[in-house]
Amino acid sequence: METGPVKNNNVGKPNQNPTENVQSLRTYKSDVAEFIKHEGKTLADIAIAENSRQSSILKEESNLPKDRKKVLYLIGAVIILVIITLGIFWLILKSTKASPAISADGQIISSMFVSGIKEKVVSVGNQNVIFSEIDTALKDSYPFLTLQITSEKNSGQEVVITSREFLDKVGIYPPGDLVRSLTDNFAIGSIGGKVRFLVLKNNYYGGAFAGMLGFENTMVDDFRDLLNLPAIKSSAGINPISSTTVQSDQIKYSQFRDGIVANRDARIFKDGFGATILLYLFPDNDTIIIASSENTAKIVSEKLLRTKVR
Repeated sequence: METGPVKNNNVGKPNQNPTENVQSLRTYKSDVAEFIKHEGKTLADIAIAENSRQSSILKEESNLPKDRKKVLYLIGAVIILVIITLGIFWLILKSTKASPAISADGQIISSMFVSGIKEKVVSVGNQNVIFSEIDTALKDSYPFLTLQITSEKNSGQEVVITSREFLDKVGIYPPGDLVRSLTDNFAIGSIGGKVRFLVLKNNYYGGAFAGMLGFENTMVDDFRDLLNLPAIKSSAGINPISSTTVQSDQIKYSQFRDGIVANRDARIFKDGFGATILLYLFPDNDTIIIASSENTAKIVSEKLLRTKVR
């Protein structure tokens, strides 16, 4: 029996149900119709719901910039608060800082020391004698204290007194050579409320040096109270300055002698036991330091500005 190729009865025939395997295309309109059919809603209900949804979205979007604004406002408020706080702090510091020293001719007197020291203003009004006010002020126990001594002038303005006015008001009268060489600027101060010093400025080294040499005869007695000098003792236990019975070698010993302080030539007065009572030195040609101890003179010299202050 002959066999032939098997015929495919489906060849050339179209698909019987083409829509059975292809889903219907969904549209917004068909979805709405389906929703109305199953939920029993009207087009008006859908429109209201859609409007509410859009309003909610717009509200959420509008809230975002508002939140950002709140954050920016908060940051700005913090910055302003910090600026105000710093401004108040600066005003407090400014109010506690002494005003610039003004001389009798209206010129600002510069401080002759480095920063980090205490400057105290002492007003003496129109008094001719100011020792008690100076003595009390110098007893304040600051590590390094200097005084700005002001006096009231006829105009009612408080101005810093000059070095010559200061010496006159405390009853100290140096030789004329020294007085004529002095500038207006000076400094009186103390360290720890105990040891004291005086700094004078001059504009003629030759006259100042000659005047200081001539001043040695009375300097110890003149500065005894102002600089709170230690008591003078001799090997015999008596004051070689006031006693007329002291031996000549003791009197010779209790005189100013050359020495070295702060790497500078100095003139030092010592008592009979070799203790320093008073000394002076020129750290530069324009400055004179007078102190009751070598250590005090060294500290003052280190704190002096290296620029020339007249």
